[in-house]
Amino acid sequence: MHTVIIEKNDSQQRLDRFLKKYFKRAPLSTIQKIIRKKMIRVNGKHVSAQYMLESKDQLDIYIADEMIQKWIEEKTIYESLEKLNIVFEDENIIVINKPVGILVHAASPKDYGRTLIDFLISYLIRKKEYIPRLEKTFTPAVVNRLDRNTCGLILGAKNLIALQNLTKAFREHQVEKYYRALVFGRINQPIELSNFLIKNKDDNKVRIVKEEIGKKILTNIKPIKRYNGFTDVEVHLITGRTHQIRAHLSSINLPLMGDPKYGNLQKNKILKEKLGIEFQLLQSNRIKFNHIEGLSYLKGMEIGCPLPDNFIKVFNWNKENRI
Repeated sequence: MHTVIIEKNDSQQRLDRFLKKYFKRAPLSTIQKIIRKKMIRVNGKHVSAQYMLESKDQLDIYIADEMIQKWIEEKTIYESLEKLNIVFEDENIIVINKPVGILVHAASPKDYGRTLIDFLISYLIRKKEYIPRLEKTFTPAVVNRLDRNTCGLILGAKNLIALQNLTKAFREHQVEKYYRALVFGRINQPIELSNFLIKNKDDNKVRIVKEEIGKKILTNIKPIKRYNGFTDVEVHLITGRTHQIRAHLSSINLPLMGDPKYGNLQKNKILKEKLGIEFQLLQSNRIKFNHIEGLSYLKGMEIGCPLPDNFIKVFNWNKENRI
């Protein structure tokens, strides 16, 4: 028999979902069989797959230890001393200003130990706010993503309840996401864009279409200031699809400055030669919390960060030059 005591970060989830995370190497059919054949008891009683686990519940699993060990996947922690630019932090959430060039999650094994999530976990371990050996299934996580070369705010959750509630809030558009971008061209008034997005897996690019195929996307754009040859804009991202802002703006002939995938290559060449800018001038600049279930104290809070150096570099250079 194998016994598991449920701790706070494993509670408030269904039994079957906990088991899928706890026995990562076990087939789903095996987990379903364990429950169906009543090979598990919670506090001495047989329960259904939908049973909501509570802190201090005792799970007794009647399976041979050698099988248990086969199914449990040991956590691999890639410790890092990389310093985080923390904009806000409390006992539930952490907001980090991610620099250009850092991946949020690993794209391949060579990225292990070099991602923002690795830096976050190491930071929380050093603070003793996350102790891996005491956690059965939970690992601190982030609830939004940015491309490697897009900088700005990333929202992280320190515990399971915060992660569940923030994920739900993002899904229900209760967290408003605002970006700053520099685009080639002139915008005189706010624009509301509504289209559909199709992803091409071969070249890792997306295409914007009007037909009702692919995923629906909504992007609102507001001009902040017009310059010689470009506009500083605020983008309110309603839906959050891969490359949405970059492709959506490019589709109306307002490409992001410096964008190597969807941008104006001729003008980007000038940016690179004159200012050393090689990537899109796009920043996750501000987030606003509306109703967050279980985290009501966040309601109405806005968190922002300063514009990155490359934006300032362009503003200063443009005083005497036109792109």
